[in-house]
Amino acid sequence: MSTQSHKEIRRGHWFKFKLDEGIESNFPNGLNFSGTYIIFDGRNCLYVGQSKNIKSRLKNHIQLARYSHKWKTPWGNYFRLTIGVRKERFGFERLAIEKRLIEKFNPFFNQLLKVRNT
Repeated sequence: MSTQSHKEIRRGHWFKFKLDEGIESNFPNGLNFSGTYIIFDGRNCLYVGQSKNIKSRLKNHIQLARYSHKWKTPWGNYFRLTIGVRKERFGFERLAIEKRLIEKFNPFFNQLLKVRNT
């Protein structure tokens, strides 16, 4: 994954950004596109997902916790998160990439959801 300006996000390329120390302005604008995303806490992959609107989905997952400088997620509170997003137009592309990333990183919370839904 390469780090680049969010204005340059091209279909099929990864864009990586960090949310740290509770600075809400670190959340980039311009993520209103469909694609795949991956969330890390340091070296640990927390979650892989795909959405028709990346910004909306990430805002549902990640919020600045009140009265602390941590990022609140359904999986816990974190001081620093690294997020990779990949712009894809078609649903079958998003699903294929999501499946491949889940197999590669084996994120705990994806596995937890899989067990819960079976």
